[in-house]
Amino acid sequence: MKKIRIITLLVIFAATFMTCYTSCKQIKDLANVDVTYDLPKISFQFVPTTLKTGEEVLYSGIIRINLDSLLSHYGLDAGTISSVSFSNFSLTISAPSEANFDWLTSAAAMVSPNNTFSPSTVVAAATNTGSGSKTITLTTNNTNIAEYLNSTEFYLKVTAVTNGTVPYEWINMYILGTLQMTISPI
Repeated sequence: MKKIRIITLLVIFAATFMTCYTSCKQIKDLANVDVTYDLPKISFQFVPTTLKTGEEVLYSGIIRINLDSLLSHYGLDAGTISSVSFSNFSLTISAPSEANFDWLTSAAAMVSPNNTFSPSTVVAAATNTGSGSKTITLTTNNTNIAEYLNSTEFYLKVTAVTNGTVPYEWINMYILGTLQMTISPI
């Protein structure tokens, strides 16, 4: 009889624990805030090498996300970023006025927690159709890059494969990007 009571108490305790754990997890998931974050416009100048074809680095730099401002905007005292992915990424030529992307075969954007890009992951890529376009929109792959954020910053590099000598001495460009993030309150 004593064994039955102990087993019954253990079953009740386990059921209560599972109910509370599941409910707490659901409440925590409901408290998560989904945020769309537009990166500031990243302007840079690309000076091509004399390579006739090959891969060139168009841009490499650090991206910082002001988590305190995001938390404040959404009325949260503290929180962490639980997921981050690019939902939009584009390259645009701003000068010279006659420049276009006809010299570009493909482009890729990758992120890393450090400036050596080891490790890194590709977050967006595009193949150029050679239509004389001044803007190329890279297709994002929705990869979660939260692991690459080191205290809300990460490194971004954009590379391009050329299809011949770039016909300009310099090209001013800018990057526009949008991050989709989930913030979890602490």
